[in-house]
Amino acid sequence: MLRCGVCGRSAFDVRLTLTRGTDGICDDCAAPAERFTCPVCGFPALYEPPRSPKTDGGSYEICPSCGFQFGVSDDDGGYSYRAWREEWIQAGMPWRSVGQKPPPTWNPVQQLEGLPHGDN
Repeated sequence: MLRCGVCGRSAFDVRLTLTRGTDGICDDCAAPAERFTCPVCGFPALYEPPRSPKTDGGSYEICPSCGFQFGVSDDDGGYSYRAWREEWIQAGMPWRSVGQKPPPTWNPVQQLEGLPHGDN
């Protein structure tokens, strides 16, 4: 079965048409969409900026890697990025999404290494 080499989803699982034939890149990943990095775990493929640049409100997107929901985990739950990150690391850095499989190249250690130091 063909799988997307970027997100790891199969055409059967999410009913996507794979583009570029045997490349295995789904339409979603092949689209020229800007992606954003999770400030908690460094996951590089969020669909929205975690906080709105205009209003500073949370996007309500849930990071599939660490499970942080922007605008809920922080604003409503009182978690700082650092506190959530520490709990996620202590739990063994599990992939948190139930409906989305981790990309084949997913590496939480490398994600964390790409985060800037001194963040909240």
